[in-house]
Amino acid sequence: WRLLRRCGSGIFEQVVHDVDAMRWLLGEPETVYAAGSRMVLRDVDYEDAVTYLMRMRGGFTATLVAAICSKKSGSRDFGIVGSEGTLMRRSSGLYLNDEPVGCGDWNPFEREDAYFVECVRRGERPEVNEVDGYRAQAIGEAALLSLALGREVRVEYKY
Repeated sequence: WRLLRRCGSGIFEQVVHDVDAMRWLLGEPETVYAAGSRMVLRDVDYEDAVTYLMRMRGGFTATLVAAICSKKSGSRDFGIVGSEGTLMRRSSGLYLNDEPVGCGDWNPFEREDAYFVECVRRGERPEVNEVDGYRAQAIGEAALLSLALGREVRVEYKY
């Protein structure tokens, strides 16, 4: 299923996690423009590299670049550039203006799973829930539509 555009494409399946992180840090995008190409993976019928340009609520823009054809497998570099400096999350750690910032040694998957199990035990709704999943899906669908139309698309949220 990851090889087929009609199933959402593998690129969307990977990018959705980055979209979640961007939403958590920056809020909701109002529009998305996506451009991409298929240059390496010949056995898929969709783009193997995509760039999203999102206009966020508040008037600023966010850019997300994703590739499932990179030889640098598993890389999840993430940066925020602001008026006070640049915060970068690389596979080697967290950096503020190129200086390492200690953030401890922990496994995010273990924390996520433990938190979810605790919510189930207590009968509580997780902070990250079905609405977040829906909104990430809406952004992905807008990006796929933008790829097809070649223009900026408004993200339609019902929730």
